[in-house]
Amino acid sequence: MSGTAEKILNIAEKSIREGGVHAFSFRKIADELGIKSASVHYHFATKEALLLAVSERYTRFFFQALSQPEEHKDALGHYVSVFSRALAEDGKACLCGILAAESGQLDPELRKLLREFEANNIAWLKKALAGHQKREALASVVFFSLEGAMTFAALTGDLAHFTKVGKTLRALIAE
Repeated sequence: MSGTAEKILNIAEKSIREGGVHAFSFRKIADELGIKSASVHYHFATKEALLLAVSERYTRFFFQALSQPEEHKDALGHYVSVFSRALAEDGKACLCGILAAESGQLDPELRKLLREFEANNIAWLKKALAGHQKREALASVVFFSLEGAMTFAALTGDLAHFTKVGKTLRALIAE
């Protein structure tokens, strides 16, 4: 992928994570890069193609950061820290969480990718919670709780609530 395409993806991701799907346009991206809108279209023919590319990249980076649960002594703590690190570094919510909130307006291929993001997170958590008798239910509770906590922490700028949710989840699971 070219340097310009990467810059386009970076701007689109930042815009979506700050304000949703309607927070960016090809014109806005072009203006920010100092290029013509046609140059953005050269790399990504449609808004849907750009949304899909941003989401695929985000998902790939997210799961690279997670690695495998077996690689971590405290897999659940690591999982919480991946969300927390992203929130602390840029103060923005999860791209896939933001897009899921707007799923009714999204292309079917992107909705499929978002469902896969959810399913892969829950599968990861089930592995991390292996041996826990309620791992099926807990995996969903952890994922959705962290997504919601991250969204509201980004909204309020208060990371303490996210941290409290992460600690509470870990404590409840440890019981």
